[in-house]
Amino acid sequence: MKKWIKLAGLVVVTGCSSVSKKAPEQDVVKSVAPKTEKSAKIEKQTSIDPDTLYLLLAGELAGQRKAYNVALDAYLQAAQRARDPRVAERATRIALYLKDPEKIEQAVQLWLEDDPDNLSARKIALLSAMRNADKAFAIEQLNAYLKLDPAGFESVLLEMAKVMARNGREDQMLAILNELAAQHPEQASIFYVKALLAAKRQQYEQAMVAINQALAIQPGWKKAIIMRVKISVRTGKLDLAEHYLQEAINQYSDDIKFRKMLAQVYMEAKKYDQAVDVYRDILDIDKDDTDSQFAIALIYLNEEKLDDAKEIFRKLVHKKAWEGQATYYLGRIALMQERPEEALVWFDHITQGPYAFEARLAAVSVLMEQKQFEQVESRLSALARDFPDKKMALISLKSELYNATGRQREAFDLLSEGLKQFPDNKDLLYERALIAEQLNKLDVLERDLHKILQKNPNDAAALNALGYTLVEKTDRYQEAEKYLQKALSLKPDSAVIIDSYGWLKYKQGDLQQALTLIRKAYEKQPETEIAVHLAEILWKLQAYDEAKAVFDEAWKKHPDDKYLLDFKKRFLNDS
Repeated sequence: MKKWIKLAGLVVVTGCSSVSKKAPEQDVVKSVAPKTEKSAKIEKQTSIDPDTLYLLLAGELAGQRKAYNVALDAYLQAAQRARDPRVAERATRIALYLKDPEKIEQAVQLWLEDDPDNLSARKIALLSAMRNADKAFAIEQLNAYLKLDPAGFESVLLEMAKVMARNGREDQMLAILNELAAQHPEQASIFYVKALLAAKRQQYEQAMVAINQALAIQPGWKKAIIMRVKISVRTGKLDLAEHYLQEAINQYSDDIKFRKMLAQVYMEAKKYDQAVDVYRDILDIDKDDTDSQFAIALIYLNEEKLDDAKEIFRKLVHKKAWEGQATYYLGRIALMQERPEEALVWFDHITQGPYAFEARLAAVSVLMEQKQFEQVESRLSALARDFPDKKMALISLKSELYNATGRQREAFDLLSEGLKQFPDNKDLLYERALIAEQLNKLDVLERDLHKILQKNPNDAAALNALGYTLVEKTDRYQEAEKYLQKALSLKPDSAVIIDSYGWLKYKQGDLQQALTLIRKAYEKQPETEIAVHLAEILWKLQAYDEAKAVFDEAWKKHPDDKYLLDFKKRFLNDS
């Protein structure tokens, strides 16, 4: 019997090992809690009654044979007899694996009775209580956890909040937090987690109240300061966010994190000069802070200070962590400075990393602009091979190639095939609508644009495309005006939309309003289609010299443009 008793001790410690190795736990604490005084005493016990020993051996054998329900029943019975927390723990973990709520509750209750100070048992009991919507039992566990491990209390609250949010039970978690807050008004972490949950639900007013309560209890708490700033930004209160960050910088002058947040707030507020000043302050503290260098370069790029941006990117291109990004943006700058060959060199230099796909797409766009269509087709085939997960973007580019080379039917078929796989994709619907207009498939155009507008009623591009097509291809001017007026209200400074509305007025016979609108559009964006509209209206108003001047200016830049060729054929050849 002494031999068997020794074996029983081994079973108690390592029993049902096949379950623990092969059965992953769900929402279970995987860290081992520190031994309590009671646990240490229990480990010294070496005697066990024969019936309990039989149950442990039965559980072990059942576990090895993957009969986990049988193993669980055996361990539960053994736990009730042995009053050993190690046996109760094993029963609890098997019940968790089997997702048996009733037996999880039985097992963890036994575990807590045998070892009430065990943090792992408390956490599993808490999860069980929350799954069963047992508010009182959950609060009991949290109160016990706060007493046993006050330093870990916040992390337990955060973990529970994540579990409940994942299961769509934030209301239940908030109710528990409200009760805890009433019991422990001195615990800042309770109010912090309340703010976190409220912000996640976009209940920003409640979130701000809660985070202010947390900071009243624990002034200067960095995590809470950061959350208060984030809430302010999300509600558009950028001045308030700036104020909170200035306070934090005064309090923590060496903490660069707050300065970086302030710079981001300035960028959000379009206060680019102030943002640059803050980033330069950071560089005074740490001259090697490449994040700040990169941010300044992006601001310069946004403000079209291209030489200043280029100078920084050229330095960053030699830093391994920034090589891809800096190279990509140097290519973008070369394009903006109308140096496509240099841009192509920069883009082709990026062969791997997160910017590889974007760089290769940009290179294709350069070649498309240069009408090097054979190279474009070859590169698109390589991209399809190397990036099979980017199928949708490549469909768009290939359809653009087909359209540019006069293969509108192929472009239409390609986009139609793509829409079978991505039926609600806005970009593919919009592109097919534009191709459908060229193929005179107005029914498809209207159907695709209406489908976009059903889900995106304020899509100005779709509204403009639909309105302009009705103006150009039909006499449904009243319907077109409805779409174009809405598009204009959404984007009043868009040259393309102003041009569309001006062209509607031209078709309706209001030449003076049409001239005012389209002249305004042309001043904003002197592209060929707008130039042709302006020249035609001027021609109709018998302002022939000005019409020819507008045409000639556009013709010098784009002698092969189809809109200009059509205007020349209709008006100038007969003049």
